[in-house]
This record gives sequence, C-alpha cells and structure tokens, in this order.
Amino acid sequence: MITIQSSDHRCHVICIYRPPCGKKNPSTINDFINDFENLLHELKQSKCSFYIVGDFNIHFDNKSDSDTKRLISLLTEHDQLITVSTHRCGHTLDYLITSCSNSLILGHQVFDKAISDHFLIIADIDISKSKQEKRTVTSRNLKQLDTSVLKDMLKNCLSTTTVENADHLNQAMKTAIDTVLLLEPELFQQDQSHHGLFWK
Repeated sequence: MITIQSSDHRCHVICIYRPPCGKKNPSTINDFINDFENLLHELKQSKCSFYIVGDFNIHFDNKSDSDTKRLISLLTEHDQLITVSTHRCGHTLDYLITSCSNSLILGHQVFDKAISDHFLIIADIDISKSKQEKRTVTSRNLKQLDTSVLKDMLKNCLSTTTVENADHLNQAMKTAIDTVLLLEPELFQQDQSHHGLFWK
C-alpha cells in the first residue's frame, strides 16, 4: 500500500495479487475473501479514500458463482469499475475498486497490449499537484573565488594567531573566507515532478 498526499487530498493505493488455489497456494478463496473483508474494514476506519487494483483471480463476470456473489456483497458500499474482460480467456479477473463516497477517478480504460495474458488497466485520478515548496539557501559562488587573495589572508591569519587559541584562529579564518567570498542567499523552488530530488 502506498499513500498519495496532495495539497488538498490524501488517498491510499493498494495492489493485490491472489494466486490461483493449488499446491503453491493452499489457502482457499474463502480465506482470501475473509482477509479482504478485514482490509475493507480497516480502510473504512481510516476515513480516507482508497483505490484497490490487482489480479484477484475470481471471475467477477460470473455472477452465479458463489465466491463471486460473496465478493460482490462485500463491495456494496464500494465501486468495482471493471466490467469488461481483462484476460485473454474472456473473464474479468483484474479489478479497480474505489470508495464510492469520495472517488476521484475521472475515467478508466482497459487495453489488450498482447504483452501478457492479462490486459492493461489505466485510470486517471483527479489529484492536484502539491504546492511547490520554496526554500532560501545560503551558499558561496566558488567560481568567484580568488585563491591567491584567500591564500594571502589565511597566511596572515596563521602568522598573527597562536595555535593554542583555536577559537580565535577559527574565527580569523572564517572572517578571511567571508571577506573573499560572501555567503549569498538564493531562493529555490522544489520541483515536485521529480519527487523532490531536484531543484530548479
């Protein structure tokens, strides 16, 4: 599960894969539905909109199947938006489930890209981009540094300051650096499209 936070909305996105029952998956469909019911209850308690996607391996199109009936009954307060085939065998195995009351899904599509035996599901969610954060950062432009001047000033500091007085020496060196290369404030704006890792 991941949580998406914008300036005016917060939602959970959950991806589920239920492998077919067999030797590698001894749990029954009933076990899965029980766990899924608990998940829906927890999401409801969170009072946050949510979107559940994934391969359930339960034929949602087979309304006469007892497992499908039970799953549908669990979703009476929610929307399962996928009603067309999502598998090359013609069944609806992949779901897109939303909380009915505050769904922000603008639309969805199912594509057969022939990459997998399952089809591609794409949904558009109406979540506005967070406001870009602005920060003021102070820095020194090293390109403007005159190393010869700094060298002379530091040499003078070392010649007039005793090594024993570390605080005085540190302050003298700082003053020399500040004189040659000032700290300058600059306003940066965080680029959210790069997940906050880059600045422009």
